[in-house]
Amino acid sequence: MRSRTLLVIAAVFCVSVPVSSLCVLANGEPVEKDWAVYIYCGADNDFDISAEFARDQCVKGLYDAAEAVATAPEPYVPISMHVVMYLDLKGTGNTEVYEITADEANPVDMMDNGEYDSSEGATLVEFLSKAMVQYPGTNTMLIVKNGHAWCGVCPDDDNGEANYLMPVNELASVLGSEGIAGGIDVLVLDGDNMASIEVAYELRNSCDYFVASQQDVPVDGFPYYLFMKEMAMANNLDSPEPAEAAECMVNNYVYYYNNTEGKKVLLDHLLSNSQMAVTASAFKMTGAEDSNNMETIVDAFKDCLDWLMTTEVTVEVEGEEYVYPWMTYYRNVIASARDTALIGKMADQAGYEWLPDVYTWLEKIIEYSQLEIDPEDPEQGPPDVSGFEDRVDQFTTAFDAALVYMEQCQILNRSGNSFPHGLNIWFPPTWLQWDDFDYTRTRTYLYDGAAVETLPAEYYCVDCPFDYNNIDLDFVDATSWMDFLTMHYESRWSIYGYDNPAKQKPTLPEPP
Repeated sequence: MRSRTLLVIAAVFCVSVPVSSLCVLANGEPVEKDWAVYIYCGADNDFDISAEFARDQCVKGLYDAAEAVATAPEPYVPISMHVVMYLDLKGTGNTEVYEITADEANPVDMMDNGEYDSSEGATLVEFLSKAMVQYPGTNTMLIVKNGHAWCGVCPDDDNGEANYLMPVNELASVLGSEGIAGGIDVLVLDGDNMASIEVAYELRNSCDYFVASQQDVPVDGFPYYLFMKEMAMANNLDSPEPAEAAECMVNNYVYYYNNTEGKKVLLDHLLSNSQMAVTASAFKMTGAEDSNNMETIVDAFKDCLDWLMTTEVTVEVEGEEYVYPWMTYYRNVIASARDTALIGKMADQAGYEWLPDVYTWLEKIIEYSQLEIDPEDPEQGPPDVSGFEDRVDQFTTAFDAALVYMEQCQILNRSGNSFPHGLNIWFPPTWLQWDDFDYTRTRTYLYDGAAVETLPAEYYCVDCPFDYNNIDLDFVDATSWMDFLTMHYESRWSIYGYDNPAKQKPTLPEPP
């Protein structure tokens, strides 16, 4: 299905955004438009080519809309929209702010237009605080381009620390600062694996709607051309609400990379018959009576972890009893559920094998636990996980209530082994993953008629911390996830012989 967005769309009706559409009236007062889209492109790194492409695609989307409206068979009144982009390219002195119209990306003297460190929260504060005043919108969207999962966004190679990222907690602080707090309706993170439960929880008070991808994002990034054009095609009598704009972004992103010639519209710039493994999701951050959806989800997740770590399993061998935490004794169930929760086949992971879908992982623990029959006492049946099921039900109920829209591409749908629900969780296969991976791998894309070798997908991970404590994520304080991972790895022996604990007698951490 192409889209289930509620935007009022007509193929021949689009918005005209002329270059004369300035941000102020003659009396100097800013003009509030139906929508304001602010794009923060931290591309002072080896992905700067995709940022320039994004800027040009925004112009192209608005231009094609203007062309269509000029030949519309009957009058059509589109919504009004500001589009403002901060763009920091690789090298020094390459920072500009653009007002994007149907005619051009017009540099504006809103900041110093010198060299900024895009990984610093202060830079984003300056851009947003000025853009929101000079280019106000009834509804607002902030797109932050480039980043990697919970490690951060907008790496800047010129700040003296290669691949340094703006931590997610710093991004949350920016969006909660004076003059900005409450001003962003939709936050879109155009970076690799940003749709993680850790990121969503950190940003729980930062926006009304959250949009991101569970997979690595191909070099073209999010669908700037398709999104700009479709948003601009909305009738001002039925201006899109933030939830509809969020869904529009998800739909167009997945559609863009379903590039099958003869079956889908062949989008230039991509290889025909190229279907990259992509997903995207949108979440509503607040619920009924202003309750916080992400807090409810994470609290329920913590209850699931507590059950796994504190529930005891008593095993009798030759008259002697051994007591283990449930997750230690059934570590193979935990690990198998993690592997099944990876999105698509292993080849689709692009180096992110430690980021399974958290919803699927919990469900698969229940499913796989029912296959565990004690060979010494088969009549005993599988372990009782009813208490865990109750907790998982609370998690999935809260999760489903927050989810606005989720979509994965055709190639993942057809694989039959991909079960994304919208949020990943960091679950590394080993504590030593940073040493185990080959950072020299590259991925090749057909880019503007030429093959471009990008840096490996792990580019953003080289300097990632080992745990959440290093960057002060709230997630580590709100859950027992680090305790869980520690117990999981220290009980690795159980995969190879947990059914004979008398011979193993490992040193295990005390149940919390």
